[in-house]
Parts: sequence; structure tokens; C-alpha cells
Amino acid sequence: MKNFDGIEFTINATKANYKITKNEKGEGYLIKSNPVSGILVGYWNAKDIQRNFESGVWTETNKKETFDGIIFKTYEDGPKYIIKLVKEEYNIFWYPLRENDKGTLWTYEDLKEHIDNHWATRIEPQIKQENMKAKTFSITGKPHQLESIIKDLVELGYNYKRLINKNITLTCVCNNDPKYNDLEEFKYISGVNWVETYRDVKFSLPGGYEKALEFAKAQLSPELWEKEEELKVGDTIYFLKKFDGAPLGHITTIINIHPETYQSENCKWISYSPSVGDGGGFRVGGNGYIINKDFRKVTEEEILVYNQQKEEKALLEEAVKRGFVEGAKFIGASGADNEFSVKGKLYIRSGNIYSDNSGCIYQGLTKKWATIIPSSTILILGSNNVKVGISKEGITCRGSNIDVNGLKNYLANFEPVDIGAWNIYLSNKESRVFRIGCTSESNLFSYNELKQALDEYDKLNK
Repeated sequence: MKNFDGIEFTINATKANYKITKNEKGEGYLIKSNPVSGILVGYWNAKDIQRNFESGVWTETNKKETFDGIIFKTYEDGPKYIIKLVKEEYNIFWYPLRENDKGTLWTYEDLKEHIDNHWATRIEPQIKQENMKAKTFSITGKPHQLESIIKDLVELGYNYKRLINKNITLTCVCNNDPKYNDLEEFKYISGVNWVETYRDVKFSLPGGYEKALEFAKAQLSPELWEKEEELKVGDTIYFLKKFDGAPLGHITTIINIHPETYQSENCKWISYSPSVGDGGGFRVGGNGYIINKDFRKVTEEEILVYNQQKEEKALLEEAVKRGFVEGAKFIGASGADNEFSVKGKLYIRSGNIYSDNSGCIYQGLTKKWATIIPSSTILILGSNNVKVGISKEGITCRGSNIDVNGLKNYLANFEPVDIGAWNIYLSNKESRVFRIGCTSESNLFSYNELKQALDEYDKLNK
């Protein structure tokens, strides 16, 4: 794992600056507001820090510039040099690089000082776009071997650009500079009198003759030169890896694209719809994600599958809200009066919801739900809005059990009766109003309210 001690960074969403320092008192790192003397923000482990940098949530601000591959001149009319990174130091070579060139080692600090203040402006970076599919190549060999393979390359579709001085003995054939823009530019090949080292693949003659031709032919394949379709707001994309808090296979919609020029003109910040947590965004290009490697445009089939999964998830959540949980009893949605119970985890098959292979909880074709058989219910009754609990086992009121049969008898005959922990009194025979509890209490219930409680009890025990 990388050492993050001393790294300064910016949170892209807020543009706030922070610095990471090693936690000397224990594992992990301390994050402080920048500069170092700032306020302690929190403690972080290396794994979470790395994930934020890789996903583009954070951007390192004091990262050393890489000079690897830079071509420059020490003065305007001077010779060309190329820089190659060798571990922590930079090796400076003549350009083009020759076989016996050992180069000169420079530290980062010295090199930056000279490039910024003393040497002429760098000419060009020796950088390839990460999403380029075709590979550059070089072929070394004796002059007559190179003359022969040049003819074969031209027959394949390449264009030959010979050096002006035709008396120079060829030692290498290579296609155009690695920083090419299109297929036609890529097709140009040159014969040179040095060993070309800055190409993706290298071949040597005579042994590699056939392999070189086969490879060169393959690089002209149209599939390798298909230009990426430009991303635009409203495009639906498919995640090819886990990042930015979203799982592999996540599908979302681009809601904004912000160009970022501090890194490269090809770098953009993509914001997408808030379907994962609070939404998110990521950088495309630079140190960010690459289209068709980390994500791509979604297919119509994938959208259909994704929408179906979303609908099924919402349907299962709705079933739980309706009370179809473990142990719940129900009358199936198929139309029969058979009684079933929910067993195990709910699942969808052929548009219908089941928890086992017995009863149908939801019928997709008719959009009909099964009927839950209540195991208990609570009624709010009486002048004081008393909660009356009703289940198969009995009726309870204010923490006491009521004798169901005694209550039934009283309502039938209007005769005072002990109905359990409470007494019931006829308050007004003409209006059929009853008082339950002590004589000093005014918990008044109508005949119909008490009858409602009994009817609910009978229903549960039917």
C-alpha cells in the first residue's frame, strides 16, 4: 500500500484543501485542513484513502510532475533530448536514443529547475492516449531485409516516407510517432539509421519477419480505429467495475459534464443521477476512469433487465409493507379460498410473488394481491379513546383480559356481570350506553362499539 504521508489533496466536490500526515500514535493517517498546522478533520486508514484517490473523489495537489517521455532542447537551436524515468531519478538521453547512449541521471528537483528556468520550452510529450487500441511498432534488421519488408508493408496499406538522404544505411523501420491522431497518420512508416526504442512492440529480422507483417496488418483493422462516441448529458452508462460507491453492473444517467483543463483537454468530470446514495461523479481522462474499460454506454437489453430488476425489487418491498412477512397467513391471489402462510424469503417467478411453492402472494397478470388473514387487531373505542386489543386468544383492554363469554351474555341480557378484571355497568338502558371499570371512572362505550369488538373476535376465530 502506498505511503500517503505528506500528501496534500483537494476534495473535488467542495474544492476544500487538506493534508495527510502519518499517525505517530497508532495506525492509519491524520487528515488536517491545509496547511499542517490546520484543524484535525479525522482519522483514515490507507485503504479508504487510496479508494478516494482512485475513484476521483480526491485529487492530489502536491503530486510531482512526471517528466517521463518529455522531449526538449537545452536552447532553441540545440539538439533534442528525451527524458526517461529510472526509479526515483530521471535519465536524459539524446533523441533519438542510440544503442550505446547511457544517458545522464538527474534528480527531480534539478530537472524541474532547469526545465522551468534555464532550458527551452519542451517540444512534445511522448504520451499515448490510454484508450488507444492500435499499437505502434518498430522493425530492426539489415538494410536488404528492411527494404524487403517495407515493400510488404506498403502492400498491406502502409505508406513509406524515406529519409531525404538516400545514402544513409537503414537499421530500423518504424511507423509514425506514438502520438498519432488517426489511422492515415498511423500508416506512415519511415526507414531510420538508428535503433528505434519508443514503440509498443519491437521485431527483429530475419526471425520476426512473418510475425511483424502479421502484427502490422492487424493494427490496420477497422475495429481498432473506431472512435469513441462522445458522451453527452442524458446518456445511460453501465459500470464495468465497482467505484464511486456503486456496484459493478450499476446503470445510471449522466446529468452533467464539466470540462477540466488543469490536467488535459480530454479530462471531464461526469455527474450522474442520485440513484446510489446521494448520487456521485467521476473523472474521465487524466487520472480518472476510461470509457469501455471502467464504464460504457448501456445496451437496450441491459436497460430492460435493469428496469425489470428495479420493478421486482419495488414489488417485493411493497409486499413486505403490506404485511407479507414470515409467519403471516393469507388467502392466495389465485381466487381459491385456500389458506397459506409466508415461509422463507419472498421471490418472484413468472411475474408472481411467492415465499414457497404453495400460495401466490401477488399475481402479476391481474395485479391482484393475496388477502392477509389478520392474527390480531386494535380498535380505538369508548369516550376516552381506549385501545382494545383483539386476537384469537381473547380481548384485552387497558392491560386486563375481558371474559368474552361474559361480555356476550351481558350484551344479550343487560344483566350486570363480572367480565374479568373489570366490571361492566349499564349506564343508560334506553340509550344502551355502558361503563367499563370502576364506578368512579367514565369509560363509556356504546352497545355497537362493544358489539364491534366481539364481531372482530369472532372473525379471527372463524
